[in-house]
Amino acid sequence: MDKKMFYKTSKRLIKRNPNIKITSSKSLVRLLSFLIFCSPVFASLKAIDSPTFTIGLLQIVAHPALDKTQKGIVDGLQETYPTARIIVKTAQGNILNATMIAQKFVGEKVDVIAVLGTSAAQAAAKAAAKAAHATKTPVVFASITNPLGAKLVQSLDQPDGHVTGVSNYTAQTPQLLYFKELIPNLEKIGFIYNPGEGNSVTLLEKTADAAKDLNISIVPVAVTKTTEVSMATQRLISQKVGAIFINNDNTALAAFDVIAQLCQSAQIPLFVSDTDMVEQGALGALGPDQYTLGLQCASIILEILAGKNPRDIPVQFPERTERYLNKRVAEEISLNLLKEQLETIDKIIF
Repeated sequence: MDKKMFYKTSKRLIKRNPNIKITSSKSLVRLLSFLIFCSPVFASLKAIDSPTFTIGLLQIVAHPALDKTQKGIVDGLQETYPTARIIVKTAQGNILNATMIAQKFVGEKVDVIAVLGTSAAQAAAKAAAKAAHATKTPVVFASITNPLGAKLVQSLDQPDGHVTGVSNYTAQTPQLLYFKELIPNLEKIGFIYNPGEGNSVTLLEKTADAAKDLNISIVPVAVTKTTEVSMATQRLISQKVGAIFINNDNTALAAFDVIAQLCQSAQIPLFVSDTDMVEQGALGALGPDQYTLGLQCASIILEILAGKNPRDIPVQFPERTERYLNKRVAEEISLNLLKEQLETIDKIIF
C-alpha cells in the first residue's frame, strides 16, 4: 500500500472510531497499522494482491467418498489462495466425458488439473501430453490405488513426468483381519467391481491374494454400470457369502445405497475401504479419511503453483488409517459385539 492510500484509509478509519485517543505520531502509526490490518479494507487489498490461479478439478463420478476428497482439495487451495478459480466437473462415470472435460481444461490453459479416479487421471494425463502448447499442464491425482499400474507415473519416488498425486492405497491384509475380528467365522466375501477400472482389477487381485493366507475365499462379480449393481448384489446374497466388500470401486460406490439396503435386508455385513461410506450404511471399514486425502492433494498442487516441477514431487500415501464401525447397522443385522471388540474401534457411528 502506498503512502497516499495509507493516509486516506487511516482518515476513514479514525472517522469511524471517534473515541480513539492519539498521543503521539508513533502511536498513530501503530494504531493505524493495526486498524488497517483488521479492517475489511485490508482484507480486500490482500485479496487483490493474491495471485489468481485457475484449477480444473475433474471427478470421474459423484459419490460421498470422492465428494469428501473434492472438498478437501477445494478447502486446501482456498485457504492459501482465496481468489483461486476452481472449475469442478464430474464425468458421470463416463470415460468419454472425462476425456472431453480434460481436453477442455488443457485448451483453457488451466494452471493445474486435479483428478479423482483412475480413468479420469488417465484421460487428463493423455490430454495434457497431447497439448499444442509446449508446457504440459500439470496433473495431480487423488483416490487412485495403483498409479504405477495405471501408467500415470514411472516411479513413485520420482514420477518423472507431468503427473503426480496421492494414492489411497491401504494394504489388504489389515482390512481383512479387521473384518474377521468383527465376524470371526467369516469364510466367503463377495466382491463387486468394474473390470474397466484399473483400480478395481488391482484391488481384486491383491484382496484375493491376501485372503488366501486367512482362509477366506473371494467371490467376484463384475459390473460395467451402476444399473447392474443391484443384480450383482442379489447374486452374491444368493451364493450365501458371509459378507460383501466394496473396495474403492467407483461404479459400485455410485450405487452404494442399493447395496446397503439389500445387505441389511438379507442380514449380511457390508464392508468398505472408504471410511466415509460407513455412515452411509456399511458395517465397517479400515482406511484413510477422505477429506484428509484431499488436503494432501491440495498441498501438492500448492507446491506446483509455487514453481515446483511435478516430476520432482513423490507420490504420497495416506498418512494414517482408522477403524470405523456403524453400531446401528450392527444392531440391524443382529451382530452382537463384545465390549473388548468395541474398544479397538477408532470411530463408532451410532
